[in-house]
Amino acid sequence: MEGDGFWMFEHEHDADTVIKATFLDCTVPGFYISAGTRLLVNLWKLQRDPTIWLDPLECKPKRRSCPEISFGLLVVHLTLARLLQGFALDTVSDTPVDMSESQGLTNPEATPLEVKLTPRLPSELYG
Repeated sequence: MEGDGFWMFEHEHDADTVIKATFLDCTVPGFYISAGTRLLVNLWKLQRDPTIWLDPLECKPKRRSCPEISFGLLVVHLTLARLLQGFALDTVSDTPVDMSESQGLTNPEATPLEVKLTPRLPSELYG
C-alpha cells in the first residue's frame, strides 16, 4: 500500500506551470502588480535556476520535496486502507484497465477509470 501512495504522488502531480492570483496590490522586484492579477509561475524554471540552487540540474530530490510529505502519505494510506477495508472494488465493465495517458497539462488517463464499490459489511455498521 505504501508503494501505491508514492505512485499516486509521482504520477498525479501538479503541472510545472501554476496559475496564482494576487489578493493585494504589490511590487515584485520593480514590477507593480494590481490586486486580482493572475500570474503564470514557471516552476520548472524556478526549480532549475542556478541563481537559486547549487547544481540545479543534479538530482537531489530532498531539496524539492514537500515538508509535509510524511503527513500526506499517512492520510493517503489511512484513506486507502479504510476504502479497501470497507468496500470491494470492481471495474464497471469486464475490460482490462487502460493505463495509457492522454496529452494534456497534467497527463490524465486516456480512459477514465470507472469502479463499482460494494459494501463489505451491513449498512448499519457504516454509521
